[in-house]
Amino acid sequence: MRNLMGQVDGTVNPTARSTDFDGLVWDDGSDQSWMKHGMSMVLRRIRIEMDT
Repeated sequence: MRNLMGQVDGTVNPTARSTDFDGLVWDDGSDQSWMKHGMSMVLRRIRIEMDT
């Protein structure tokens, strides 16, 4: 499937209770102790001007 910019969209969310879920979603606090049992979110806004 291609997105509005013509690129192949390879984004995917990890499935809950899968082997990768805990490691990808929850922070263990190894780098920053204040992030233990927390999570972060990355937001990317892309402006697309399409011909009408």
